Amino acid sequence: MAGMGKEKNIFGIKSRKIPADILMEDNSEDSLRVDIVGLLPPELGQMVLSYLSAKNLAVCSGVCRKWRDLTNCNPIWRRHCIKETWCTLDMVENYRTHFSKKLTKKGDGLLRQYYANYENNENLLNLCSWRINYERHYELPLNWERNRSCQYRLVDRPPVTCLHCDSIRLATGCEDGSVIVLNVNKVPYLEYRFEGLLNSKIISLKIFGKYCIVQQCMLLQIFEDEYFVDAKSFDLGLSMIEVLPRSGVSPEELNTWYKPGKYKDVFFEIYLGNLYATHRDAQCIYVWSLRNGKRITAIHVTNHMCKMRDMCFKKDRIYIIFAASRSVRHISVYDITIEKWIFEVTTPLCKTQKIMCADSLLVGVAVAGPALTCTGVINVWDISNGKLVSERHTQEFLSRSSVSTAYDVIIYSTTTTVNIWEPRTDTLIRRLTTDGNPLFLKTLPFIYVAVFTDKTAYVWDWFNGSKRFRLFSKYNAEMPEFMFADETMILLLDERSSVQMIGFC
Repeated sequence: MAGMGKEKNIFGIKSRKIPADILMEDNSEDSLRVDIVGLLPPELGQMVLSYLSAKNLAVCSGVCRKWRDLTNCNPIWRRHCIKETWCTLDMVENYRTHFSKKLTKKGDGLLRQYYANYENNENLLNLCSWRINYERHYELPLNWERNRSCQYRLVDRPPVTCLHCDSIRLATGCEDGSVIVLNVNKVPYLEYRFEGLLNSKIISLKIFGKYCIVQQCMLLQIFEDEYFVDAKSFDLGLSMIEVLPRSGVSPEELNTWYKPGKYKDVFFEIYLGNLYATHRDAQCIYVWSLRNGKRITAIHVTNHMCKMRDMCFKKDRIYIIFAASRSVRHISVYDITIEKWIFEVTTPLCKTQKIMCADSLLVGVAVAGPALTCTGVINVWDISNGKLVSERHTQEFLSRSSVSTAYDVIIYSTTTTVNIWEPRTDTLIRRLTTDGNPLFLKTLPFIYVAVFTDKTAYVWDWFNGSKRFRLFSKYNAEMPEFMFADETMILLLDERSSVQMIGFC
């Protein structure tokens, strides 16, 4: 800001205090310095400044009031935001009002000055929205690195069993069968609350926009906001999947009529307004519309002798593990847009239990069969064509929770160590020594990973091998969906089974 002396902006550059005169002369005879940009019409001056980088543009904004007005231009900063793929104003429109002041007081630069003086100076120039958007995105990695964050406890009672967030709304499933939906961007937090159809705990849930999918036992329930839409059952036989029309009972009577069968893992995802769902040992994936609960199609496996083991989504493709026998696993890829199976890979000597997608790699976590001398196996294929890229053998078991991916790097744990492996060159980049046995790994934005051991939980910088800050939470294998993270926040269940939010924006 003008008249504030030397101040560091978000790029760490000190802005010099320069007189705001448009015409300036020095003592030499042949020297006449003119502010050419300031003399131009505003439209032409902004066109000249638009060729500068964002870093140089921030420097120019501290020269004088004239240049500050010229650089405070939405089209110029929007171009820089689009270049960095920050194409929306979510960081401005959905900014977290409940802790923005605390973070900006700790921060550096123009944004801190803006918030500190805005209430006391009516003539202070309002920064354009795209510049605020750029600065907030730019500061996010620095906030993670320096642990500039605010912590809040969102849900205390009843005990929370699972959570899911779409970066705007947080859905929490509770022990008593209720679901609480909060807005994590603005206060008040609570948006609505509703009850599941059964008197049992919520095992899993997913929220996307106004739709929420809730799982109790093997019963999936579709809700639009707090209003019930439909229910699908996976433990009463194939003929009873459409449980309400088949049984003839109302949603209010379902709790009395429903008798849960043997529990199996249920896999479901929300994609393009549809629900994709199946269960362990199934031979097809069902697709329902979230709007009315009507079945759209069923995706059948080409080999009818196979049984489902795991499923994940990435862009327009579904990646599925099928078991052909006790020791053979097939990984099949289905393209949703063209409605065809693309390719298939086979792991004949190991039981692939979990499948994950990196940026350009497909990763399978397996337990080795009797033909191999190792215990754990990580297979890596090219995600576009299924060609084998690399294979990693370990002398310890690899569980579903002990392997994660970041970019095209594989992060997996062994006894008291976390290993960073680059599969394309088959290079072990780094090893992190932990305080206990790692039980759960969760990849976080940028270059961070959350490591939960049997003693403590910390956030590590896996690229530099340094420990950043502690998480006051414990891993519980019975509650796998206990953590969510994006670039602006971490949501997790703490030791009291309540939801804790750590905000970085």
